[in-house]
Amino acid sequence: MNQEKRILVCEDSMEGIFSAVYDGWKECAGGCKVSIQTSFPVSMELFTSYREIATDQSKAGKVMRTILMRLGSEVYEQICLAAASADEDRGTAIYYVLHRAFWGGRCEKRVMEALADPYVSRVAKLALCVKREYPHYFGFVRFREIGGRFLLAKIQPGNDILSLMALHFSKGRFQQEFFEMARAMLNNDNSPYYSLIEDTLRHMDKEKLIEFGMNLGYNGCTQGAHIVRKIKRTENINVPWLFFLNIDSSYADLRSRYQAIFDQGKELGIYVYCLYTDGDPEKLLPLIEHNPDCAMILLCNSAAVTEDFAKAAESLNNMLIGVAYDDNTDTACLVLRDHRLLYSIYRMYTDTESDEILSGSYARFAEEMHCPFVAVLADPSCSASVRENVYKAVVGARVAQKYRTIPIDLFYDIERIGNIISPPSSIIGFKPDGSIYNIGSDGNPLEHNIFNESLRDILKESFSMDQES
Repeated sequence: MNQEKRILVCEDSMEGIFSAVYDGWKECAGGCKVSIQTSFPVSMELFTSYREIATDQSKAGKVMRTILMRLGSEVYEQICLAAASADEDRGTAIYYVLHRAFWGGRCEKRVMEALADPYVSRVAKLALCVKREYPHYFGFVRFREIGGRFLLAKIQPGNDILSLMALHFSKGRFQQEFFEMARAMLNNDNSPYYSLIEDTLRHMDKEKLIEFGMNLGYNGCTQGAHIVRKIKRTENINVPWLFFLNIDSSYADLRSRYQAIFDQGKELGIYVYCLYTDGDPEKLLPLIEHNPDCAMILLCNSAAVTEDFAKAAESLNNMLIGVAYDDNTDTACLVLRDHRLLYSIYRMYTDTESDEILSGSYARFAEEMHCPFVAVLADPSCSASVRENVYKAVVGARVAQKYRTIPIDLFYDIERIGNIISPPSSIIGFKPDGSIYNIGSDGNPLEHNIFNESLRDILKESFSMDQES
């Protein structure tokens, strides 16, 4: 009796192929001969069944971890390089190399030395082809600036080498830490971040995720950071990468009152802002819309998050809404989720209000609200020991990937990023009357006003490196 042939059709990507490898293992155990293709053929084979395989990050991660941990880094590299090739049969070749290495409980770490095997030989040739191609582009690729915001390089590689090149062009500490976090997630079979990513992509607008992420990661922490460091080097001014702005929404024309602050901030490399108002947050939306190159974090009271507010916010792609933690937070989160907006929750805590954070109940509530992030911020009256304990709990939960949400300490994590960009970090805020305060000094006011002085002059007077030293 002929063995049944089954073709698994997957997405044309490394994750898609590894997802098919995961499912193909079960098919093979059931007595089927497995092939993996990245597209449906024009004509179907007789006596062959076809099954479409959805890309599953969790399954792909398990396959990648198994290769890396059991077969070693050299085999892992060759498999990944082969998966990045444009060969239509690469999925099948990779599958049978892994079948040879692991079938029957074996762990053949020297599997890539068995070049007499046609599948091993094929994977080795594909890996060599990709490995020869992508270094070629490092020396010849040329970028040009687009719209003052992005760098564009047009290339036509024969293989899918963009992910490999990304590692080459992402040498900064932010990028390296991101890749380290991603690697840690892949090494955790039970990471709740898999379901977090899946849930976020399903229920939040992808355009908003992309634009806010670009503004935060590129404009704020890459391009903006370059300007911040340059000013520090040339003008001896310690520019913060982010600042808090408490806005008086009672003004009829907020743009005329506040736009100059954003213009001055961007000149100094500041593209990330935390905005708050005691009044109506909807009145801040035109100001956010007028600065599409900035990442705006709008902190709102839960009662202010209405259907009208959510509808008005739908057109903005550069904003994440932080909902205050109180009795109405769940209702506000549901409204924002229904409108596919980017949102998370935050809470300010005192010495007597830290237990809920330390016990994990606050983070578990954020999980129920489907929040990508759960933020905390110490009240100025909070003791140093409690602040440190809370931050240790935040970092510990984040490193352990304990919750289906990412814990953030709005002070310490902002300070940490600031120290990466340009140490020593400064965290400042502006009150509705325009007075400036130093969050890192328990909210102490400084003798300056943003409506009477330029931001550059204020920073030069209060945050020069001479004063810091």
